[in-house]
Amino acid sequence: GKSFHILHTWCFQWHISESFEGFANDTEYIIAPCHDLRREITRALWNRWLTHKYTFNRCFIACHGDIRLSPDTDTTQRNCNFAPKINDAFGGVLSFLCNSQLTLRIIHRHTISAHSAAVYNIVKGPGDTFFTVSGDQFVVQWKFDDLVQLPFAVNLMKPAYSAIFIDKYQLLIVGNSLGEMHMIDFENKKEIRHILHHTKGIYDFAFHVEDNVLLVAGGDGVLSVWSLPDLELIRNIPLCEEKIRQLAISPDYNKIAIACGDGKLRVLDHSYYNEIATIDAHKDGCTAVAWHPTKPVLVTGGKDAHLRCWNIADAYKEVLAIPAHFFAIYSIVFDDTGKMMATCSRDKTIKIWDAMTFDPLQRIEPGATGHTHSVNRLLINKQSLISCGDDRKIIAFEIV
Repeated sequence: GKSFHILHTWCFQWHISESFEGFANDTEYIIAPCHDLRREITRALWNRWLTHKYTFNRCFIACHGDIRLSPDTDTTQRNCNFAPKINDAFGGVLSFLCNSQLTLRIIHRHTISAHSAAVYNIVKGPGDTFFTVSGDQFVVQWKFDDLVQLPFAVNLMKPAYSAIFIDKYQLLIVGNSLGEMHMIDFENKKEIRHILHHTKGIYDFAFHVEDNVLLVAGGDGVLSVWSLPDLELIRNIPLCEEKIRQLAISPDYNKIAIACGDGKLRVLDHSYYNEIATIDAHKDGCTAVAWHPTKPVLVTGGKDAHLRCWNIADAYKEVLAIPAHFFAIYSIVFDDTGKMMATCSRDKTIKIWDAMTFDPLQRIEPGATGHTHSVNRLLINKQSLISCGDDRKIIAFEIV
């Protein structure tokens, strides 16, 4: 019956002396409440490094101010932006600066509340259109530019969780809360297959373009593999007891990354579906996964509200951990250039990141131009960023 007020505090923990004695065996954590203060702390540390000719192997700068430093004997790396380039620690994978070199803005354009229940997913459609998938049992088609609803809607008679549009065959495949799949001939506006296979809801799809294979993420912890366009089952792969949340096929089409509800990130080879990596990625559940478009990095999000980066070239070793949100991260997307990344969360926010430095660029807060409930999915198409959430809203932003 008591009420508590949680106050933000500034907390700094220093484990080293001015002479850096004993620093070699410790990791330093600095917690700062804002970007400007974090930059000043980094600037001060960098000046000390210049004075003592000392370098840092790692410098993780997170959006909530978590900076982790550890020493290295190599003193050749310096940077005028007051933060070292992390070449040794990341094997040349990522180069981090204290301040991002990318300049862009996300501008709110349109908001619409057309569904009568939570909107769970957004998928790219034909041309400049997309589909929304909702708990109100409908899948609806929209235009990117102005969020105009097009004359196409499907009523599944059950809550819809996920969908995928196969442009190659003009097929729309939708998964519902009971584990059923509906295959719809988009050109003729006709359902051609209806299959009940999984015992729980279907949370994601992925299409392997080269082999014409559809991957289905089941809430029963089973990954099912189907041939297209006939939608015939090839095999079932039980992976975990919890739900499979998201799937991502690597840019070279050779690997499949799977975000699992048991907290593990699983990577399968596409040829034989052997599990080539199993990583304890996130406590309580791995909820989002994406391959970096231009770097050998796999990015995941979880219920621990962290973004984590895994070095593909070094046995999927963790190279970065960022406390990016306050609650579970549900979607990670990159733009076409691979320079910008966006994430969304149950904390009702959307965050924009420099994908080359992982520096936070913009935070879209809950409110008039954002969401008032959990943000469930993001989609980037050219200069448009679309979001959807439990508040039934579909919001269009312009990337400028």
